[in-house]
Amino acid sequence: MSVGFRPTEEDLRVIEANRRKDEKTSDVIRRALRLLDREAWEERARADMHRLRTEDLSAEAAAWEYDADGNIRITGTDTTVPARSQDHA
Repeated sequence: MSVGFRPTEEDLRVIEANRRKDEKTSDVIRRALRLLDREAWEERARADMHRLRTEDLSAEAAAWEYDADGNIRITGTDTTVPARSQDHA
């Protein structure tokens, strides 16, 4: 797929101002698209936080717990995730 883009002078100024060393124009635009995607994700997350602001999870049972060795045990199952060596530091 190919996308046509005719940048304005302002677009070119922004691209040049944000170009990293050895970066092509398409790389700058790709970074901008990733930032736009991140911005949209953050907007959705904020909307979810607002929607769930009165949710009280303190009354719910814990979904996991640590055992005596520092492993993570999934509550109500026989599933245990072994602790990593860096978790013991």
